[in-house]
Amino acid sequence: MPCFSGMSQEDTDAFRQGGVDAYGNSPERMKSDGTTPCRCCLKLIEAGSVRLVLAYLPFGELQRDAETGPIFLCGNDCEAVVSS
Repeated sequence: MPCFSGMSQEDTDAFRQGGVDAYGNSPERMKSDGTTPCRCCLKLIEAGSVRLVLAYLPFGELQRDAETGPIFLCGNDCEAVVSS
């Protein structure tokens, strides 16, 4: 059975507190349209609420098949999904 887990609470909080993305840019703050999932809590970000958009490299360094891609995070606090 597949197991899904979100981004760690620590990494998510770092982006919310001004950390930079994989390209050295601050996350963009935008109003959510309700169609994008948060990479931390894995829920859709409620329409009208603030979301963060940033480039994310999930591995510590570049790898052959690993790509940096755009992700979305709730702009306000949410609870990270912890795999079991």
